[in-house]
Amino acid sequence: MMYRRLLTCLSITYCIVSQGQDKCIVVADIESHRPLRDVIIYLNTGENVTTNWTGRFVYTGKKFSSATIAHPEYLSRIMNAEEMNGDTIFLLPKHNQLAEVVVYGHQNKKNYYTPFSKTDAQLMQAQPQGFNLLGLVATGIKSLFKGGTSEKQKEKTKRMLDKY
Repeated sequence: MMYRRLLTCLSITYCIVSQGQDKCIVVADIESHRPLRDVIIYLNTGENVTTNWTGRFVYTGKKFSSATIAHPEYLSRIMNAEEMNGDTIFLLPKHNQLAEVVVYGHQNKKNYYTPFSKTDAQLMQAQPQGFNLLGLVATGIKSLFKGGTSEKQKEKTKRMLDKY
């Protein structure tokens, strides 16, 4: 009797441990998040796994370093074993990829320069002269709320622009 219980506990433990090593991953379309069937996963160990109608494939705990995921209507994707730690892999459709785009156009020969009228010229010359107290107050308030840029921030911006 004791032998049977021990054997039952060991077999249940073995089933739980072996089930925990299997990993189920879904392969889906990146745009619609629709599961993809008949996607072939080529492991670098020489094994091939195909997804079922729900887009799922199960691989056991066997060690592999990389896998190539391929489908005729999607771009192939090569992933390391460390990248496959999630539960979903998304593939990018091929139909969104254009080989070449050519744009033809005609230059419009219109003259976009129009001379100023007398009124426009007078309005441009009629700018206020002298000290602008309201502008000074607005600038001061803006700098209070915004805060000045520090030398450290200016150096960081300069480094980023130099690297760009």
